[in-house]
Amino acid sequence: GATARLPPSVRNMVVLSRHGTFFRRSSSSGTRKQCAKLALIIIFLLFVLTATRAVKRTATLLLTIFEESAVTSHSSRRLSARFSRDSSGGGAGTKSTTTTNHTNNRREHHDGSSGLRIAVCVTGQIGRLELGSKAQNLLKSLDRQADFVDLYVSLEEGAVHYNNVPKFKSVCGTDIETMRDTFRPWLRMTREQSDDDSFPINTNLPIYQQKWWNFTRDILDHRTKNNIRQFRHSRWCAQAMQEREIRLGFHYHGFVRIRDNSIVLKPFRFPTALLRSTLPMVAVRKCMSWGGYNDKTIIGNRLAFDAALRGSSEGYYLSPMVQRNHSLRNPEQLIKAVLDEAGVQAILDNEMLPFVDSRCGGRGGTPCLSQQWKDCHVSRPWYWRIRVCNNTEMARKTMCPPRCSNKVGVV
Repeated sequence: GATARLPPSVRNMVVLSRHGTFFRRSSSSGTRKQCAKLALIIIFLLFVLTATRAVKRTATLLLTIFEESAVTSHSSRRLSARFSRDSSGGGAGTKSTTTTNHTNNRREHHDGSSGLRIAVCVTGQIGRLELGSKAQNLLKSLDRQADFVDLYVSLEEGAVHYNNVPKFKSVCGTDIETMRDTFRPWLRMTREQSDDDSFPINTNLPIYQQKWWNFTRDILDHRTKNNIRQFRHSRWCAQAMQEREIRLGFHYHGFVRIRDNSIVLKPFRFPTALLRSTLPMVAVRKCMSWGGYNDKTIIGNRLAFDAALRGSSEGYYLSPMVQRNHSLRNPEQLIKAVLDEAGVQAILDNEMLPFVDSRCGGRGGTPCLSQQWKDCHVSRPWYWRIRVCNNTEMARKTMCPPRCSNKVGVV
């Protein structure tokens, strides 16, 4: 009624104002409903995404468990075909290789942890393998530092080979089953290779292994093939480690490669200097370098992984720099050449690497520690009970050089 008494122009403005308010209220109500629907859709999508991730993690876990149980026979067939020769291949007999994956109850890498991961590689011959100090002072010690310690073992079965034949050649090693039982908590993959010396000699290195003028061609070839055996073991370790990294989706932070007869005299702790380095870096022992780097033990960060473990084998045959370097005489100079070519820095330190070479003693086939002229010792106290070889046990073709100490001690 009040509106009807207003002038027509004013009355029209009031009507339009009311209609505008109505439309604004209607529009605001519709927007709230749309926002509510959109929020519900977003919540639903987040729920679906979270559920999908959970299912994916569960599937990955189940798949990994299945792979660990199934990969043994698969890897054995695949790697045997890669590394062994059969009688139909025209060779002089059958060479067998057994590669085995191992599982245990320790944590797996796929649990999402970002902890320290160290890979350990033991190479050589089962007849020269020492177990106790490696388990106690290497693997158990690393367990206290790292979240994951994975062991890869590549060994040759059969007759024991030497470049420098010792006085006593009685077997100081062990057998495959004892090795597996001792290393079981850390063991990831083992490879047992029967004796095989079918390696071509690189003629681009004419003076390789010519230490003495009276070395015959047969002696030179024998020594070179023993070197290539070691190169091949290290290369296999690198392949096995990388295969596991790819399959489980992680990277190791560091690696340790140690010989079969090395004694670990002190609890080993992986150097933080290598882990923190943003450059490829290794550490080797500061003795018995023969113009290069001591190649008995080498540790390094992940950036130096390929050059340190694959470099000697692949460099011996493939590296252009190595092929042009006709003055290379030994594996120590070879490993230095391939590391230099890859830009890998090296730390030379004995205390950082408490690993010392041993040989078979004359007391019931038990190992004794090489004298200091043969492999440098670390400072005492030592935390592994072993005696130093006496002069008789150090004799034969590795006679003490002039002016060496020849000091013998007992722990």
